[in-house]
Amino acid sequence: MAFKNDDPCLAKVGDTEPIFVVRAQDRFAPSLVRLWADLVEAHYAGNRGKTPYAVHEKVASARTLAMRMERWTPRKWPD
Repeated sequence: MAFKNDDPCLAKVGDTEPIFVVRAQDRFAPSLVRLWADLVEAHYAGNRGKTPYAVHEKVASARTLAMRMERWTPRKWPD
């Protein structure tokens, strides 16, 4: 479980900033996380800019998370 005050990512969220949460039990979650990682990589490749190391780490972390989500049970269709 994560809370805004103890999760480094959530701590950055503004008090009125909309967020979207995808849980591992959602059958679409792994694909959605991989798509996000692909879009980040495509952005840096398309801009021919140097990808910051922190972005490489975040993309790698997202891909690892997607694999963990695929192994999560039970998985279900969104309701």
